[in-house]
Amino acid sequence: MKYEIILFDVDDTLFDFKMAESHALHNTFTQFGLPQGATEYKSSYDEINSVLWREAEEGLITSAQLRVERFKRLFTVHKLDFNPDAFSAAYLRYLGEGAFLMDGAVELCDVLSEYRLAIITNGIKEVQTSRIQLSPLRDVFEQVIISEEVGCQKPQAGIFD
Repeated sequence: MKYEIILFDVDDTLFDFKMAESHALHNTFTQFGLPQGATEYKSSYDEINSVLWREAEEGLITSAQLRVERFKRLFTVHKLDFNPDAFSAAYLRYLGEGAFLMDGAVELCDVLSEYRLAIITNGIKEVQTSRIQLSPLRDVFEQVIISEEVGCQKPQAGIFD
């Protein structure tokens, strides 16, 4: 069987999301005057963020709500006095800088260049677009399909349609 199109996820497939997230959390907490915050609160953040992403994938909250709610909950749990909207905006800006590729991603895409390549991601539009544009993979994909833009999340069939 010969494939015509190969679909990729972005996070932890082509791009090292853990590295991008660490970069974003560290820089955001540092900007807000708490340089050890990323280390101190990472475990709580991961738990909160995981629950909210599951809720987003189930359609219980929107991506826009998730962006701020994760920090509202984190700040409530740890009694931190930061504006969650401002913190979220800074975090997303730093996350969008995180164009850290997984080892072998460029080489893999080069080997597959005879195929039509596309991305399907549940990530946040401006973050994913920025990360892809900052990377050496910016011109590799015929399409970048982002759940926010098409109105459904993976694994729903609609995003693949």
